Amino acid sequence: MRRKRRGRGTWVEVIVAVVLAGGGAAACGADPGHDPPGKGGGGAGGADTGGGGGAGGADTGGGGGAGGADTGGGGGAGADATGGGGAGVDATGGGGAGVDATGGGGAGVGGAGAGTPTAPRSCGSGELAIEALCGDESISCCDSRLVPGGTVGQRTVSSFLLDTYEVTVGRFRAFVEAGQGTRASAPDVDAGQHPKIPGSGWSADWNGWLKEDTAALRAALGCGSEPGSASTHATWTDAVGPNEDLPMNCITWPEAFAFCVWDGGRLPTSAELIYAAVGGDEEREYPWGQGLDPSYASYDCLGDGSPARECAFSDILPVGSKPAGAGRWGHQDLSGGMAEFTRDWSGELPVPCVDCAILERPSMGAYLITHGGNYQQSEVFQRATWIGAYRSPGRESGVGVRCARTPPPAE
Repeated sequence: MRRKRRGRGTWVEVIVAVVLAGGGAAACGADPGHDPPGKGGGGAGGADTGGGGGAGGADTGGGGGAGGADTGGGGGAGADATGGGGAGVDATGGGGAGVDATGGGGAGVGGAGAGTPTAPRSCGSGELAIEALCGDESISCCDSRLVPGGTVGQRTVSSFLLDTYEVTVGRFRAFVEAGQGTRASAPDVDAGQHPKIPGSGWSADWNGWLKEDTAALRAALGCGSEPGSASTHATWTDAVGPNEDLPMNCITWPEAFAFCVWDGGRLPTSAELIYAAVGGDEEREYPWGQGLDPSYASYDCLGDGSPARECAFSDILPVGSKPAGAGRWGHQDLSGGMAEFTRDWSGELPVPCVDCAILERPSMGAYLITHGGNYQQSEVFQRATWIGAYRSPGRESGVGVRCARTPPPAE
């Protein structure tokens, strides 16, 4: 497995639109061009435990701030934060974070979202950290690229960072070895919230969907052993091996959500992933443009060069193996590889829509939306606008995840 000293990732921006079949409640963010004038207070210093720091003003409703808080507390985040909350040093679970953050987020250790992105935990931390390289470009497997926001089809998505690659086995291993992804290490309530979609963060109702301990989680990542299961196509191995740069599969939606939170990000919305895949206002048929053949994506079980529909584990390729299939902003495997989890439950987004997601609270057997075709699926599933359905909390060999992140504030 290729490794190097950790360098900086690449930041890039985007927008999205999507109509989903079925019912459900949609939540939308505030129109960024029509935020009300400020009312909130500032703050002055840092607090040690339980309190907020703060130095800056907030626009509506909450405290702004820039000071650090140690444990459990606030900090603040800068202009236009409608709910205050932590962005300071060592804030174990604080709230809102960048410019225009409506209602929270988190920013220090253990939080989600931040005014300034931090290095993903799954690739280590510190200037001398060692991390894996992915793709033909031989860049960090944790690289993220900025997707510039905009509007397509009366639906608007704000700029966001999107991981260049799907989460690899190696990155997910760091999460498991840190004792994460279990009930005892469940994310804090509201962690992983989209900065402009209140109520989109973690719910305590999902804690019971996580495995009770790390041993149980490791056992489950094999995708089960019942007849007809996907166990022979599970990419996870209990020990480090040749699969470290393969996309992680056989994880549940709550585990994917928890991973992104722990890694300093969040699940992207379906609208965000579709926008990244269509290339925004270019509205591409496929992430790379027009036409499809095996040089662009791993699909229809053609990854290992065998005839179509002769599916084998060897059809699952390392992330970034098809550089010709990169999207407009450089993201790899937006079609093919793995279908990817989104934040959305089944339902229909309104028109017009600004930063929207389907937030219908889950119940056992409820369906979530995935984006993109996977390595087993035929050509029709690889189109940039394709969405699929996933029944939580199941495990599937054709579903993985990539995380979205909050971009740094504009200077």
